[in-house]
Amino acid sequence: MVCSKILSHRCFLLYGRSGVGKSSIVHAGLLPYFKRKGVQACAIRSYQNPLNTLKSALQPESLSGNQVAPENNKFSDRVKKQGGLICLLDQFEEFFALTAPEIREEFVSGIENVLKNDQTPIRLVFIIREDFLAEMNLFKEIFPEIFHHEYRLQRLDPEQALKAVMRPAKKDGFAYESKLVEQIIADLSDHGFIDPPQLQIVCDTLYDRRDQTARISLNSYQELGGAAGILSQYLKRVINRFQQEEIELVKSLLINLISSDGRRLLVPVSELESRLTDRFSQPAAKIRQVMEEISGGRLVRFMKQDGDSRVELTHDFLIPEVSSWMTKEVLAIKRAEGLLNRALENFKAHQLLMDPETIELILPLGAHLQMTTEQSELLLRSLLNRGKSIPAWLITQVPKAASIILENAGNERPEIRMASVKSSVTVQDSRFKNVLRIMALWDTEWQVRRLASIILIEKYGNEGWEYLQKKDQEPPPGLIRRAVSIAFVRDQQPGIIQLRKVPLMILMLVLGGLAWIRVHRQKTKIWLQTTRGTLGAALAGLSVGLILGILLVYYRQTPLYESLTLLLALTSLGTIAGMLAGLGISLGMSSIQAIGYRHSPYWSILGATLGGVLIGGLGHLIGVDTFLALFGQRLQGVAGAYEGGVIGLGLSVGRHFSLRQGEGIVWFTHLLAAVGAMLAAVLLTLIQGNLFSASIETIAHSFSQSQIKMETLSVLFGEAHFGQVSRLILAAVEGFLFGGFLSLGYDRNNHYTVNM
Repeated sequence: MVCSKILSHRCFLLYGRSGVGKSSIVHAGLLPYFKRKGVQACAIRSYQNPLNTLKSALQPESLSGNQVAPENNKFSDRVKKQGGLICLLDQFEEFFALTAPEIREEFVSGIENVLKNDQTPIRLVFIIREDFLAEMNLFKEIFPEIFHHEYRLQRLDPEQALKAVMRPAKKDGFAYESKLVEQIIADLSDHGFIDPPQLQIVCDTLYDRRDQTARISLNSYQELGGAAGILSQYLKRVINRFQQEEIELVKSLLINLISSDGRRLLVPVSELESRLTDRFSQPAAKIRQVMEEISGGRLVRFMKQDGDSRVELTHDFLIPEVSSWMTKEVLAIKRAEGLLNRALENFKAHQLLMDPETIELILPLGAHLQMTTEQSELLLRSLLNRGKSIPAWLITQVPKAASIILENAGNERPEIRMASVKSSVTVQDSRFKNVLRIMALWDTEWQVRRLASIILIEKYGNEGWEYLQKKDQEPPPGLIRRAVSIAFVRDQQPGIIQLRKVPLMILMLVLGGLAWIRVHRQKTKIWLQTTRGTLGAALAGLSVGLILGILLVYYRQTPLYESLTLLLALTSLGTIAGMLAGLGISLGMSSIQAIGYRHSPYWSILGATLGGVLIGGLGHLIGVDTFLALFGQRLQGVAGAYEGGVIGLGLSVGRHFSLRQGEGIVWFTHLLAAVGAMLAAVLLTLIQGNLFSASIETIAHSFSQSQIKMETLSVLFGEAHFGQVSRLILAAVEGFLFGGFLSLGYDRNNHYTVNM
């Protein structure tokens, strides 16, 4: 019935669910039937280039069945006489699942042209999984009635299954024991239906167990474990025919015939031989022999497609068992191979390189994939385009690797240039010497210059070192340009550059360049630490001014207006003084620490001390000059450079000790910073140094009418005037608040670590 329908229409749909036996009916039913009837027919199973495959099928030597050679150009007439040419497009769902859209459109147009122009009558039979049936709308323009001529291949009902078992038995002269067939059908029944491939395997197995009277007994069936046991043992029986050392090869061969998502694949024999030869170190002839033996066991079958010999699994029911052999690594490799194939198709069709997600999945497994040269080159170009360096194993697989990397070294995108520089490490090509030299000295991006400088010396040793120092080269680099490139290398790889071999002038520039590079690299961190430390110190100054103001107001009992004026003056002066001191110490501590991050941990102490000295001296100079210009009086004894330096020293020593001993305890760090600054303030007072309160007292003495008289506070500390005890106590309070608040702001949202 199906064959007569096919012969009656130019287009026919044969569909059904996966595993229902569609491919079996093609090879065991339709092709033999057409051959007996003298009708030219062929099966197509490859859809990489379906139009070429179809055109090849129109040639007489490609036809299955009768191998008819054209004689006197009468092939077309003979085909017409025999009822036309029937092309069976088996597993046509792969056309939609694996083929690019533009190739599909080309195939549809090609069919339309063949139907219009080819004088040979052709009939197309699409054998497809039913879940892909809606995709056939693509052919509706050339076959308007495509869904009118179809047949759904379904699982067998019990009556059909009974006929499928009994008729071949009767024809071949053997019989089943009574009730055995009913038992087989009951065991294979799934919601009242039976899968034809499973029924075939069970019957074939039982046929091999028939007795001398050509009878198959129920006992034999039960000894085999029933239908479930027969199916589960089928693969094992075939595989166990092989020697122990060959079984792994057989399993690997079968695994290569299914996709990661559980589809049968039609794989070229040559490709399969290449994969297995490399993995198992076996000659291709041995691989082919194993394939032939598996084919004899009805696990695989050979086909001719696109002029190549191809192989595939015979039944979908084999897929679950074969899939269970896949390790996670094998499954990942198969997924990567599928992605690689689709990526190459997209590149050929649209010049699209791989996306980052595909690269991330393929790259870790790349060394285990059997990639073609085209696929390897595509992966290499995609990595460079994404700014990733090329692994050594991939470079060895691409003959043009060096040229491609050199080409990308001139790309306008910095990340691609950097990837090219990194990839040049393992490439043996003399052209890279000059390219790296130019990039190390002249590239507009400093990150590229730094990397090129490092790799130039690492790759070429003394020769690369000479390139960075030599001024007589084309184009001629200036002194500063050479010094910066050397500084880059020294900063990242100090062990490969000995500064004692550098000329003095360049050495000075290199040291300056190193400082600038390190400060520039950590400029955000420096800015944040400086800003927060300054704000913390300003808050401390505000607190000190507010405390002094409140005490003075309380003890002097001044009117409200004078009290507010006094509070405003002291808090303003305290805030400004704290902010300036905090700025110098925080900036010095963070900057010097960034510059000397690989060296002694005491650099932060040096930075805090120098910062305090610098800002204290500058503040003193500006303050004294301003005071002299405005009031005609010269100040003596106000806070200056050495006060700032000593406070910075005490604060940073306290922080350093806490970071070494306190195991990152936040409060401990700030407490010791406060204590360190407090001790420094007490020391300053003992050696006649003046902090904020003492400086205010000194300034107030210059004005006889000043409302700020620190003498008033001496009563609080048991003195008749503002003496040593008062100064010591107020200095201790100032130092403690200053150190604690500055440390708290400086370390805001930072980790408490120290360079050891």
